Formats: sequence, structure tokens, C-alpha cells
Amino acid sequence: SISVIIRYLSQFNETNKAEELKAICKLGYGIDFLAFFLIFLLVGVTSGWVGNNIYNLPKLSWLMVLYAASFPFLSLKGTSYAVLTSLQEFRLLAALTVFDKGATLIVVFILLNCGFGVTGMVLGMAVGHVIVGVFALSTVTYLFHKNGIGIWWKASFNTIASLRKELFSFFGWNYLVVTLNGIIIQAPLMFLGKYRGPEEAGFYRLALSLMTVCTYPENALRRVVYPRLSAQWVSGEKNSTRLILKRWTLFFGLPLSLAMLLLIPLLPYLVPLIFGEVYRSLVLCAQVLIVGASVSAIFFWLNPYYYSTGRLAVWTGGYSLYALLVVVMGWVCIQWWGYIGMAGLLSTGKIFFVILMVAVAIGWRIGTSRKMGMPNVSSIQKDCSKES
Repeated sequence: SISVIIRYLSQFNETNKAEELKAICKLGYGIDFLAFFLIFLLVGVTSGWVGNNIYNLPKLSWLMVLYAASFPFLSLKGTSYAVLTSLQEFRLLAALTVFDKGATLIVVFILLNCGFGVTGMVLGMAVGHVIVGVFALSTVTYLFHKNGIGIWWKASFNTIASLRKELFSFFGWNYLVVTLNGIIIQAPLMFLGKYRGPEEAGFYRLALSLMTVCTYPENALRRVVYPRLSAQWVSGEKNSTRLILKRWTLFFGLPLSLAMLLLIPLLPYLVPLIFGEVYRSLVLCAQVLIVGASVSAIFFWLNPYYYSTGRLAVWTGGYSLYALLVVVMGWVCIQWWGYIGMAGLLSTGKIFFVILMVAVAIGWRIGTSRKMGMPNVSSIQKDCSKES
């Protein structure tokens, strides 16, 4: 729920509504915990079937349950990150993010060196979820106390009762987007594992990880601009949004995209150096994925823009088309071209999705400007003629 929570936390923080802010925070923690607990139950029920029929590895079943058992603790992280982002506590957010990855890395490293193998990897990640979830919750509680906001779990939902219908719609669309995102990542891995073997699935997963590392700056920019866009939208400064988005695209998006493209010719040297010569075959896959990510980086503000303006249903519609393309055509591409074909499809689909959503955003901004009665060149010329 982090994507929805940030919008309302930023707006309430901008308008100094402390009680509403605490109520939204309480709602975020509650919904996340319920959702992650239901996921844990779902994994517990289906893990045996998935291990036997999807992965053909029955021994994975109990590891799935073990990993899912950490999800209720992991649920504490999302809203905590949303609070830190909305209050623009970016230094504290950065420290918590480093602690998140560092704690997990240390636990996994210890268990692997103790000879636990794959079990140690999964157990280490689960323990990392528990540590980070508890620490993130403690950090937010202390921050609220320090800033005089108060105890968030004592807040009353009556303060946000008027937003009940709007919140229900937003959370519904957002969870659909999150589910589709999970499908886009996991479905190709399942298809690859089933039809092309675990080796190609592993290569594809590692290529995705390399692409994800390249998108870290983009994600950081999104976290910075999202609360600002939300605050600007609620304060009524909507007319200047177009100029701000144009400036962000030119001065941040384009340089970031070019930096990602410059990394592509270096991958044939970096991948064997870091991972070993056996992984050279995944270089092309990673390069193709980074091309798609570089186009998305140009318009890094796209997702925050749709969320902050409340047009989440439109964003979900476009993302649904993207997910449908990946899943349906992915099965075909994997049959013919393996993980390289899947990477090409994923990258191409992302490019078309970004172009589509930018076009819709531009068209909506033009239509909104006309409805608001914003003057255009021809109207100004007519006024000048009349005045003369």
C-alpha cells in the first residue's frame, strides 16, 4: 500500500492535518499486515502443489512456507518507508534502506558459510525481513514522537471517514497493479523453468537483477518527486506541473537514461569479471532489458504523476495491457527463443507502455487546461485586437 499511502500522507502533512496523517498511517499498517498474512496462509495451502507441479522440486515446499512466514513482519516496512518519504526524511530513509540490505546480507553470508546452502539463503532473507520490519516500525514511532505528531495507533479512523470510498478505490486499483507487476516478474520465470530448464530461468533472473540495479537511481528520483507532486496537487498549484515535468525530463531523466545506455557496452567485460566466465551468455539478455529500462528512466515521474493526480484507474488499465502482452506472448517467445526472447518482449512491452502513458498524460493535461480556461495564443491575440 506504500504507493497509495504516500499520496495521502504528503497531502495531510502539507495541510498540517496531524490526526488524519496518523489515521492514514494506521490504515496502511493494518492493510499491509492483513494482506501479507493472507499471502502467508495462501502459500501454506498451495506450496505443496506448486513445488510438485510448477517447479518439479517437492523439497522447495517447506522453504516457501518458511519464507512466507516472515511476510507479516515484512508488512511493517512499506508504510514505514511511506512515512519517511512523505515527511521527506530522505537521509533517514537511505540509512534504513542500507540497514535493510546490509542486515539481510550479513545473515545470509553467515548461514551460507555455515554450510546451509539454499536453505540458509532463504532462511537468511526471512530473518532479514523480521529484523528490518521491527526496526522500521520503531523508527517511525520515534519520529512521530519527536515531531510532536503523537502515537499513530491511537488515531481514529473517523477523521478519514469521508475518504472511505476514495481510499477503497485507490487501494483496489493499486493492489491490482502490484499483482500484475508480480505476474510480469514471476510468470516468465515459471515458464522458463518449466519449458527451458532451471539454467535459463537462473540466467534470466540474474539479468533482471542487473537491470534492477540500474534502475535504483530512477526509483530514488521517484521517491523524491512523488511527495512533492502530491503536495503541489493538493495546494492547488496544478498549472505549473507541466513545466516542472518538462524540466525533470530534460535535466534528470535524459542524463540518467544516457548513463544507463553507456553501461551496455561495458557488460561483456563486467559480467564475467564479477560473476565468472560461465555467465557471459546472459550479457545479451541484460543489455536488452536495460534498453527498456533506459526509456522508462526518461519519464521517471510518470508513475508518481498518475498516483498524485488520482488517475490510478487509467494507469492500471495501461499496465493491464502491458501485463497481458508479457504473459500471453511470453509463453510463445520462451518456446521459440528462450530467455533472450523473453527479455526482448519485456523490454519492448515496457517501451510501448511508457509511450502510451506519456501520450495519455499529455492529452489529459491539454484537455484539463482548456476546461480550466487557461488562455492560449489565439485567445490572447483576440484580446489584444479588441483592446486595440
